[in-house]
Amino acid sequence: MKNIVTLSGGPAGPAALAALLLLAVGPFPLHDPPEQPCKGTPISFIPASISSPGYYYVTTHLTGLADEDGLTINSPGVVIDLCGFTMQGVPDAKTGIISGAHGVRVLNGRVIDWPGFGIQLGENAVVTDVEVRDCGDNGIWASFGSLVERCVVVDNADTAIQLGDRSIVRDCVVEAPADVTGIALGTDSICEDVTVQAGTQGVRMDERGLLRGATVTGTTDAGILMAPYGSVEGCAVRGIHTEAFPVPNSKGIVLSGSGRVDRCTVHRCGTGVRVSEASTVTRTTVREADIGIDAGDYARVEDCTVVECAVDGIRMENGGIARGNLVARQAGAGLVAQGDRNWIEGNVADENLSGIVIEGTHNLVTENRAADNTLQDFKIPYGNPYGPVQNSGWAILASKPQANFRTPFP
Repeated sequence: MKNIVTLSGGPAGPAALAALLLLAVGPFPLHDPPEQPCKGTPISFIPASISSPGYYYVTTHLTGLADEDGLTINSPGVVIDLCGFTMQGVPDAKTGIISGAHGVRVLNGRVIDWPGFGIQLGENAVVTDVEVRDCGDNGIWASFGSLVERCVVVDNADTAIQLGDRSIVRDCVVEAPADVTGIALGTDSICEDVTVQAGTQGVRMDERGLLRGATVTGTTDAGILMAPYGSVEGCAVRGIHTEAFPVPNSKGIVLSGSGRVDRCTVHRCGTGVRVSEASTVTRTTVREADIGIDAGDYARVEDCTVVECAVDGIRMENGGIARGNLVARQAGAGLVAQGDRNWIEGNVADENLSGIVIEGTHNLVTENRAADNTLQDFKIPYGNPYGPVQNSGWAILASKPQANFRTPFP
């Protein structure tokens, strides 16, 4: 007969809970039990069910039982301090820590080898300083308004960290198998300072997401995938690369609707940055992609550097602005205006197969410089207004300030 205990009698109410939190010992390292005992209600074996709010702490390493969850939390306002210990699953067990109650917190320890979820919580959950590894479903799953911070989530069979709307993930390390997403967040969420390795998608965020300071490597689909109105700031993405080319159809950063990419670096992806209508890409560097930056209608691409792509450096569709970019050493064109009514201004195109190529009509082309491109420095067909193309000379700038130049300034 399985031993199942119901823990009760813990302090009730917000005031008592706050008092216990003040008495509790601070965060412990992931790999070492505390030198001083934790305070609250002890948990010395699992399976266990918790039915009263309060502060609960683990006293030893715990091992689950087949056909059972580890800890089941039925009350809101519960804090589980693992105190540096490990909750170990076994074959045919279920989920490590499970709760549908709101405001549950899990702190300081390891949850590993559970055939179900590692940790599955309700709304307004908090998971901090926890390692979740080798579970058969999501590593950490929680509903809306939740926080996951300073966690290590490795080699789980489904999405490593998945949270609902208005949630936050911060300072986490994720390693996911090749067919698994690293981090997935609902609308109006924030993700900061995370490191994600492998997986089909590194970080996926729904509408109005904010992603800052992420490092994503080795994804086979998209390193960063943002729904409309998302913002990506200061992130680095590196794809999987064969000896000659990136993985076909892989993407570094994708905005599926209006949004912003700023101060990012992308290396070795099929498409470095792909943005949709009315998006902005600024101060971003792409290297060794197939296509560096692929911008939709009414997009702005400014102050970016794109180098050594297998096809084209920057592609513009309709009604956009490409200004102040450096495009060099592409196997195709440095910058291509594929559509109409773009403004191509102040860009530098060096050592590409072709420099600046205009394919549509009514594109305005001014103050660009192109040099040492193999086939042509400029291709500007009839129907596109442009500054006169000059060979060299500072003196020309006085009389023709919108001129385009074929050779470096003297």
